[in-house]
Amino acid sequence: MFAYVCKEEVAEFVSWTPHKDPKETKKLCKSWRKRDLKKCNYHWCIVFEDKVIGNIDVVYHDEKTAILGWQLDNTYWNKG
Repeated sequence: MFAYVCKEEVAEFVSWTPHKDPKETKKLCKSWRKRDLKKCNYHWCIVFEDKVIGNIDVVYHDEKTAILGWQLDNTYWNKG
């Protein structure tokens, strides 16, 4: 995951800045896992040829509203 979250292009439209160190990515994944266990957010990896190339997340704001987000390694952009 660090391979794409460190890229400026991938982080352009998300709430976080590009990661400088894999430890940042590991910390983010741990925080996501805690929220997933509380059933208020959900996160999935996008895997292609046994490699994580992105992620999808659903974040609940209230009982009726959720936001769907995704990040994809720009190497795989515009590939259909």
